[in-house]
Amino acid sequence: MPKQDAPKDDRHSHNPKSHVDPNQAEKKGGAGAHNWGKEGDKDDAPAVLDKGDPNYDSDEEKKKAAK
Repeated sequence: MPKQDAPKDDRHSHNPKSHVDPNQAEKKGGAGAHNWGKEGDKDDAPAVLDKGDPNYDSDEEKKKAAK
């Protein structure tokens, strides 16, 4: 039985310019279109400022009024 060649539609490109460069630096950091920042980054802004916000916590207001 003769040896068969690899099919033409295999997933290997055979184009030397289309491979991933192993010397290319790995992407690090939080920059990019689909990234929201690096793990551990945190906003220092208060979580809720608006009384109309459904997540608004009025407990602080009640504590100030009780004093």
